Amino acid sequence: MGDHQIYVIGVSGEELPIGHIDEHITECSTIIAAASVLGRIQELYETDYPLKQWVLITPVSRCLDIISETINSDSVMVLTSGDPLFYGLGNTLKNRFPDKQLVFLPALSSLQLCFARFGEVWNDTAFLSLHGRSFADLNSELHRNKLFILTDRDNSPDKIARHLLEILSPSEQERYLMHVGVRLGTKKEQLYSGSLLDISDRSFKQPNCTILLRRQNPSVAANIFGLQESEIRHSRGLITKNEVRAAVLHALRLPPKGVFWDIGAGSGSISLEAGLLNPGLAVYAIEQKQDQIDNITHNRTAFKCWNMTICEGKAPQALESLPRPDSIFI
Repeated sequence: MGDHQIYVIGVSGEELPIGHIDEHITECSTIIAAASVLGRIQELYETDYPLKQWVLITPVSRCLDIISETINSDSVMVLTSGDPLFYGLGNTLKNRFPDKQLVFLPALSSLQLCFARFGEVWNDTAFLSLHGRSFADLNSELHRNKLFILTDRDNSPDKIARHLLEILSPSEQERYLMHVGVRLGTKKEQLYSGSLLDISDRSFKQPNCTILLRRQNPSVAANIFGLQESEIRHSRGLITKNEVRAAVLHALRLPPKGVFWDIGAGSGSISLEAGLLNPGLAVYAIEQKQDQIDNITHNRTAFKCWNMTICEGKAPQALESLPRPDSIFI
């Protein structure tokens, strides 16, 4: 493909990276950007560079095809939001083109802007994108004390807050604080902070992002293994015995992330210890008997095992809507 480059330039809010554009535009025959950015760049540069090809970044598949067609003879400039290598277009480009052809010139990411606006330290945070994902991914991250969430229209901050109010116990709900940054870096920027209840009652313009903070509870031990039968609520002695539970969890070799089905969960003892040992794992406890579902619900709340989802129903019908498992216990 020669020595031509793909310059992937970040745009933060309404501020155009004029320095980077000026430095590389003469060698690029094609300029690719989002609609909100492309028109502004054309106004500034089209008179001086009338022969450039100006291309919308969406649909991305078409954008990638144009780059492939162009890069053999000319360099290409791609302008995208924030840091292209933070949940951005960067990974898509890396999967399609050689690293030696890609030059990344990032701007401030939405994460950096959001943490700066609220004065929060972010070197100890975890990151989650809910773009096109389910709340099961969120449940698997609730062991974190600080979580940055990239939202979308279906997984907005108010819906996130309402979901947490549904699954968390009242005492656990009170430990959470949410920060929401709306249209960061623009003249329409808005900032909100509040409890889960406060945020659940609002609506937010797109795009936005969220910081979810949880006050630590030092009395709760993390990654518990070796729970005794007497510690787990169950009925009529129906519980997987300690030594069997230990052997099952050893044999399963559960991954730190992924999906685990516990079919016929009973009191939920296997699900409980699997979830506590692997807080990033999405655990599905499938059970049809109401008294056992009550026990599972109690145990999940008592041990704050929020990455466990309780599925009421009988297999195999109850399994049809669940995500594909990495491990199963029956």
